[in-house]
Amino acid sequence: MQSIEYTKSEGWVEVRVPTYKRNVLLLSCLSSIINQTWQQWRAIVFDDASDNETREVVDEIGDWRICYRANAVRLGAAGNLNQCFQTKGYYAGSLFACCLEDDNWMYPHAIETNIQTLISCGGSIMMRNQDIFKRSDDDIAPTKQTTLGPWFAKSAFYGPVELAARSMFYTGI
Repeated sequence: MQSIEYTKSEGWVEVRVPTYKRNVLLLSCLSSIINQTWQQWRAIVFDDASDNETREVVDEIGDWRICYRANAVRLGAAGNLNQCFQTKGYYAGSLFACCLEDDNWMYPHAIETNIQTLISCGGSIMMRNQDIFKRSDDDIAPTKQTTLGPWFAKSAFYGPVELAARSMFYTGI
């Protein structure tokens, strides 16, 4: 198992993936990270289960950029997700970081587009809407709906106060 410590360097993106016993979904999630056009990333899988199945998924993938971390105690869904938003502790220390839950995946240009947008606008935080897909046993189809609906305008930039207000009133963050 590789160490999750590395030197902070420009351009590296840290993708933090909280998971709990959803290994089929986790495999799709991690595959979407591997298939990014921006290849300077490190993923840290935060496993909230007490078994070795998730570690086996990570080991089977065999990509040195994916690191596995089992939680010492079960944190629950909110606690596991919350640790993905921390800026201190045992994380790798990239200049850019994002959270991708195990039941989600990224479009191939997601990381590259996010970095370009943050750099071009001088931003330090970005919130992206998510497309919703309907999953069946043998198909995944788009629904033309998003998780945030019309709450956030497409391609809009909000200042800190407006972003905080929208986050509080629309999503409860």
